[in-house]
Amino acid sequence: MQGYDCDRNIIFWNRASESVYGYTAAEAMGREIEDLIIPQSERAKFVQTTSDWLDLDIAPSSSEVIRCHENGSLVDVYSSHVMLTNTKSEKEMYGIDIDLAEIKQVQKEKATIEERLQRAQKMKAIGLMAGGVAHDLNNILSGIVGYLDLILMQWLTDNKLKALVEPIKESGKRAAAIVADLLTVARGVASVREAKEINVLIEEYIRSPEGKKLKSLYSDIRFESHIETRKSAIFCSPTHIKKCLMNLMINAAEAISGSGRITISTCEQAFDVAMAENKGLAPGSYVVLTVRDSGTGISADDLARIFEPFYIKRSWGEAVLAWGCRLSGILSRITRAALLSAAARKVHPLS
Repeated sequence: MQGYDCDRNIIFWNRASESVYGYTAAEAMGREIEDLIIPQSERAKFVQTTSDWLDLDIAPSSSEVIRCHENGSLVDVYSSHVMLTNTKSEKEMYGIDIDLAEIKQVQKEKATIEERLQRAQKMKAIGLMAGGVAHDLNNILSGIVGYLDLILMQWLTDNKLKALVEPIKESGKRAAAIVADLLTVARGVASVREAKEINVLIEEYIRSPEGKKLKSLYSDIRFESHIETRKSAIFCSPTHIKKCLMNLMINAAEAISGSGRITISTCEQAFDVAMAENKGLAPGSYVVLTVRDSGTGISADDLARIFEPFYIKRSWGEAVLAWGCRLSGILSRITRAALLSAAARKVHPLS
């Protein structure tokens, strides 16, 4: 509680005010209240409100307001007001402020918990859907890749035709990897983990059709690699490491307008206790994979959602169309391979 006279000079300052605002009673007494706890931007309004209360008997309404602490920080309080008349028939005004810091913290924690609950419910629904779709696609792709194995083992003896079918088989495996992504979302964990050299995984992506296609599509962008020469083995899901790398590279390329540069680098970094806690990790040595581009960066709104598995900047129609085109391309190459093999053996393609 604070009391002040008609000139807004402080005449009362209790211990709670000392705790909330940081000024002792000795420091506060006699000073104008607006110079002590009223923010600079609100001072003119506060002076006018006080004058209206004294001259026109228009009492200020109780409300949530911002006040200043002695250290310069802002304090949220709920402020009520009362006017009294002293023994000298002089008006005195008193402000009764309730510190809202704990309430604000509880509200913030509640909002965070509600957001996490909504996200968990959404992910559960997406996971159920993704699991069903993944199992159906997995059944289809198992037949496709299996028949390609039969083609390679039984039908094709021509090395040229084998050279055509082998990449198609690899495309089928990459399509299966997409299914694995869906299952990862559904189950929450990668199904297969093994020890792999991260530098080898990077080279495999760079040499893959997807890596080559990205370079051809963005010919104005310079692609660079700064890979450590010493081995850097990690325990991981190789499919998901390469998929993450592919998405990072695509996003980096799309973020660059015109010419630019994309750099892939790896290094080993030791995290002490403080650094590890800051990143939510256990202290120790880690392999760090970095994809850096010269683009415009990620907006604050998008940055908060980058780990949502199905968040995209494109419309859902464009995304489904792009995914459908990828799968259609894989299936058309598989069909073409079957026709070529049939022609090579002079048999009916369905025999």
